[in-house]
Amino acid sequence: MVPVRRRTIITVAALLSGMAAFLCAAHYAAVSWPSLANQPEMARPLRLDRPDSFGRWFIVALLAGSAGASLLIYQLRRYRIDDFHGRYRLWRLVLVVLVLASVNSLVSILDWSGALLDTAFGKRVALSGQDWIRLVVSIGGAVLAIRLIAEVRRSRFSLGMMILAFGVLAIPQAANWNVLAVDTLLSWTAVTSAPLVASTALFISLGGYLRMLYREVRQ
Repeated sequence: MVPVRRRTIITVAALLSGMAAFLCAAHYAAVSWPSLANQPEMARPLRLDRPDSFGRWFIVALLAGSAGASLLIYQLRRYRIDDFHGRYRLWRLVLVVLVLASVNSLVSILDWSGALLDTAFGKRVALSGQDWIRLVVSIGGAVLAIRLIAEVRRSRFSLGMMILAFGVLAIPQAANWNVLAVDTLLSWTAVTSAPLVASTALFISLGGYLRMLYREVRQ
């Protein structure tokens, strides 16, 4: 399961990146090409902003695979004899977050939780329930991202892909808080394609870090 050879990890990363690029291109074509945009049933599986699309299924699979990689990393990290502070416990939190993210990408737990808050406490003038949930998740996600970047810094490959993943993931967050204006087709495509690109980069990063740990264990 672990790509030990460098050629293997490069091949896997190239295949996943190529698949993500193809799905992003198909997503753009589904709304920009009249021959596809005028046929909703043909364009529907290609649009990344819809839950019933190939891209959304790919995101769910990548996040679930990232959760599995986190479990394997946790199994290896907790046996390091120099981890006196128990930093390996971070990967238990990462595992839970990735499982929830996989479910959220399909059923949108954040919006559902926000609607529950509005129902329980009533709608507010300043921030809605969804805004409060997204604010908490954004702050918590930023803290977790910093800790993960610090954790994988020994692997330059994983560090680069991790920074790319969180950098791209910041694009839809900026759009949600109106920091980034989504007023063109290109910007809309970038915002809606960001979760797929970030999920791909995160999975590759965790795979590279798992490879490094496994090689150390096997010497």
